[in-house]
Amino acid sequence: MAEPKSKGLSTPPPAETTAGTDTLKKTRRSLMDIDQIKTAIDSLEYPDIVALRDHLEKLVDKKHDEHVRQVRERIKNDVKQAGLSLQDVFGNAVSETTVATKGRKLPILYADPENPAHAWSGRGKTPGWLHKKIEAGARLEDFKVEEQS
Repeated sequence: MAEPKSKGLSTPPPAETTAGTDTLKKTRRSLMDIDQIKTAIDSLEYPDIVALRDHLEKLVDKKHDEHVRQVRERIKNDVKQAGLSLQDVFGNAVSETTVATKGRKLPILYADPENPAHAWSGRGKTPGWLHKKIEAGARLEDFKVEEQS
């Protein structure tokens, strides 16, 4: 992102203190409160506001993802410390099988008889090779693999 041409939104230099990160954050917040930020934004030119908006949208997405990750981690830890499973707490909204099968190879349910490298477990998005054959008039059942005993 290009540096805004307008002045007033620069971050103050780090405070020379050893009181810790929290004190530093509070000091920075007090140097420019929300009303000052709004006033500074009001003085920006249109291209700078657009650049700021784009930056803020990316920042909001990043902060949201981080917040969700932290909340999930806290919930998992709390549930584990209580000696429960996620399914105990959330019922069918959380599938234990999803956790249990993650990273495991699933059995092949569909395969291309013309090309053994083309195989599909039946989960997730239909692979391109199968999608093309179905569009050409084939049926999904035509590619079903016989059950192996």
